[in-house]
Amino acid sequence: MRSLGKVHSLRVSGRYILVFGLFLLFFIVVSIIVINRYVDLYIENEALLEENVKLSRLVSDHRLKAQLANQYQLLIEELNQFDPPSEPASAKKVLAQQQAPATATPSKKASQKIPVVKQTVKRPPASSKKPLVDVSELILRTDEASQNLRFSFNLRKISDEIDLVSGYMIVILENHKVSPAALATFPASIKVVNGVPTNFRRGQQFAIRHGKIVKGIIHKVSDAKAFTKATIFAYSFKGELLLKKSIAVADAKKSS
Repeated sequence: MRSLGKVHSLRVSGRYILVFGLFLLFFIVVSIIVINRYVDLYIENEALLEENVKLSRLVSDHRLKAQLANQYQLLIEELNQFDPPSEPASAKKVLAQQQAPATATPSKKASQKIPVVKQTVKRPPASSKKPLVDVSELILRTDEASQNLRFSFNLRKISDEIDLVSGYMIVILENHKVSPAALATFPASIKVVNGVPTNFRRGQQFAIRHGKIVKGIIHKVSDAKAFTKATIFAYSFKGELLLKKSIAVADAKKSS
């Protein structure tokens, strides 16, 4: 028969308890170090993300400012090229008087109506305007071997009304020794009707504040020395005639 109430005992050595305690202590220390490292990395990552967002905003703002600066510079250049014609001081004064509110002065006869006289400002015709530019020192160089005609002249600003003069430049050479007169144009795509270019926008563009030397070459000219007159046209970008000057080729400097 089995005995009842017998007590069973388990013996654990002190070495085992010591090893287990040391392992548990090591595990707790390592766990704390790992958790602290994870928390530090998480906080550092969040800080880097926030800094990255700030840097992205700064880069976007810098690009936007650079684009605005480029557009502003282009706008300034366009405004310098397309300067509006200045109105006479008298015309501005009359327009200002017409736009200013009328101040009524007390009168003895209040019922009497005062007739209003409309003033009209007459602008001078385009032909009476002072030229903005002028040309001088025309030089022609002929090359009979290649049948080319090179030219150059001095283009200078002679008006102080605007700072920058820009537009299109056209040169027409005429040979009146033959009938009908032979023409040579620069640029070559210019069409001439009754001595006037019809497609001025195909001319050579220019922009000067003081002056410059304009050079060009006319290709395939059969008789480069036969031209008797050179006419130089200058148009604004809006089509206004800035200059029309004819120079006798005999007065030009020739070289070969």
